[in-house]
Amino acid sequence: MMKKIFTVCAAMVAAMTLSAQTPIEKTCEEAAAIALALPNNNEPTTEVYSITGYVTNVVSAVSKGQQTFWMDDEKGSKKTFESYYCNLPADDQNTLNVGDQVKIVGKIMKYNTTPEMKNGDITIIERVTVARDTFTVTTCVAYDECSSLSNGDASTDYFIVKDAVVSVDDANENYGWQNITFKCEDNALVGYHIDFGGKDNFCAVGDSVEIIGTLKNYSGKMEIEGKGKVVAKGQVVVDTIEVAPSKAYEVGMALANGTSSVDVYVVTGFVDSIASAYSDQYKNMSFYMCDDMANPTYDFEAFQITVPADNQPKVGDKVKVTGNILHYYKAAADDKPELHTI
Repeated sequence: MMKKIFTVCAAMVAAMTLSAQTPIEKTCEEAAAIALALPNNNEPTTEVYSITGYVTNVVSAVSKGQQTFWMDDEKGSKKTFESYYCNLPADDQNTLNVGDQVKIVGKIMKYNTTPEMKNGDITIIERVTVARDTFTVTTCVAYDECSSLSNGDASTDYFIVKDAVVSVDDANENYGWQNITFKCEDNALVGYHIDFGGKDNFCAVGDSVEIIGTLKNYSGKMEIEGKGKVVAKGQVVVDTIEVAPSKAYEVGMALANGTSSVDVYVVTGFVDSIASAYSDQYKNMSFYMCDDMANPTYDFEAFQITVPADNQPKVGDKVKVTGNILHYYKAAADDKPELHTI
């Protein structure tokens, strides 16, 4: 009996020791090397690490008390190790700035090829003093300001932009953000991960939305990142352009890889092949379209289109699809434009 009690006590002590393990202190460079040496299974380490460095790039606005940013051992723009949705201190939920010195504690992992710590705890060692002005500008002025930035750089100042939403490209109901687009002539200003404070406050195409945040040039895509609010619902009518699949294909191929059209298109044509079967979970399917079944020269892909379960398009059917055209890069020899519904 005594032996069994001793065994149970020993196991409890071992468990307590594991849960209260002292973090292993590493530099950003050392932590990145550890992460990149991990197997390609996206599994975190069993050990807990403490990493101290400087914020060199802020990826997104604060959401639910969490912040994503890149770190390095020295101030600058080098992206050595990523803090992915790590937890800000309860008494300081303000957005981190480039140059802030922080410590993150948690487990290290390699996500695909990115060395990162996910959901770790942040301690702010020192905040930089940044003088920020706030400017109210038009979408076109904001676009020009983004264009003046070097690739990957963000503005020091804040900007307020109010305009009509011409497309809603993505959303996350759990974190309360949307990706939206404002239009300036033939150019697009992307509202990236705009924090609307919850799905109940989300915007729709045609709404007038005000965004306050920083401007960024992201690989030639002009962005504003920050907080948004709907000023007026459905006050703006967005025009649509009616085209055949051949014209939609031309529009898509003229776009840069990974970018979508500002305009909304109505594409009418024939289904010449099925790309992916109907999904019961998402109620959608993908198929290719052409102008004429007798000569299917242009294969324009209608990607993950919402369709009724009891009326799925079949090869030969004439269909109409409405949405924004996206040039989606698949591989060097396989660039195909796709159409995403709104």
